[in-house]
Amino acid sequence: MQNWKNKFDRIEVRFATVVLLIALVFATLFIQPVIVRVFGTPLTLTYQADYIDPGSELFGVLTIAQIPVDELPPSIRALYEMEDFDEAVQLLNEETFYITLQEVNGITVRDQVVLSEPSADYIIATFDWFLDKQLVDWNEDTPWQDRYTGIKLRLDTVQRYFVPTNLTNAQRFAIEQGTATARYVLYQGNLYLIDPLL
Repeated sequence: MQNWKNKFDRIEVRFATVVLLIALVFATLFIQPVIVRVFGTPLTLTYQADYIDPGSELFGVLTIAQIPVDELPPSIRALYEMEDFDEAVQLLNEETFYITLQEVNGITVRDQVVLSEPSADYIIATFDWFLDKQLVDWNEDTPWQDRYTGIKLRLDTVQRYFVPTNLTNAQRFAIEQGTATARYVLYQGNLYLIDPLL
């Protein structure tokens, strides 16, 4: 013990200890991104945005999160048969959705939406809100099922990034149409944005 105290009295040992502690603190900041990139699955996904302002941030929506009613599991489609709109939304909010994936021409697309954890790669999602209103004009007597064509799921990833000022018309059109792509990494059911490819 005395030897250790004597060694710690030396300025070189104290300096090395401080440097090591600082390095450990910074390592903890970078360890998750490193693990995600090393062990995650790289994906190329399409995204869409309504509001595009070159030189500012863009809030995109991944197209795999927009689910038409006929692509939902039967148990979720059954909720659309319920008369009580609020009760149906409450039940949707209680579900965990798993989006399975497949690759088509280098782009990752949605394969299925299931309610139990699949053995293949999947993205964890929760209910966000209805995707599209089916009728522009509707009244209180219209069944709520006739107002909507699908749902949008919430993914635990930030779809926000800087739009360059030299955005071309073709790039803007691709973003508006939902054909613009971005690189992601899928790790433990969550997506991490790597690079928006405009």
